[in-house]
Parts: sequence; structure tokens; C-alpha cells
Amino acid sequence: MTPKEKIITTETDSKAEKERIEAKTKPEAAKMQSIKQTEAVKPIESVYTVEELSANAESLFDVRTECAIAALKAAAIKSCTISKAKEIIKKFMEMEVL
Repeated sequence: MTPKEKIITTETDSKAEKERIEAKTKPEAAKMQSIKQTEAVKPIESVYTVEELSANAESLFDVRTECAIAALKAAAIKSCTISKAKEIIKKFMEMEVL
């Protein structure tokens, strides 16, 4: 083997070695990225029916049961989270009466 061939072979070997190392580290990097994303995810809120939300309207939203039912029906909601229901009911209660 000539010195020139040795250099080419060495470069090829080092490229192949780099690719092998990258192939091994990519899954680890992907796992780390997945772990980071998992840690950043907020907990999922529970979803409740209109009946459940309205039954607890006074304690949850500080409004009467009828107001909660009317607000959620006006928004065409059959089930949602407590935070979404608070938002909808607050807007409904602040609407101007004509």
C-alpha cells in the first residue's frame, strides 16, 4: 500500500467511525430530547360533563347552577375542563343584557 492509499483509507475509516459514533449517539440524543419534552408537558386536566360542572357551580364558579347551565349551553359545550368552563361562564356573566 502506498502512503497515498494509506491516507485515503485512514480518512475513509475515520469517516466510517464518525458515522458509527453518530448513529450510536443519535438515539441517545433523541431519548434525551424526549425526556426534556416529557418534563415540559403540563398535566392534563380532567374533563367533566355539563351536569357535573353545574352541580358544583356555586363552589367552583361562584354562580348559581342555572347560570352555569345557561352559559355552557350557549357555548354549545357538552363537556369540558374546569378552567375552560370558568372562562366561558365568566364571559357569559359579563355579557351586557339588552
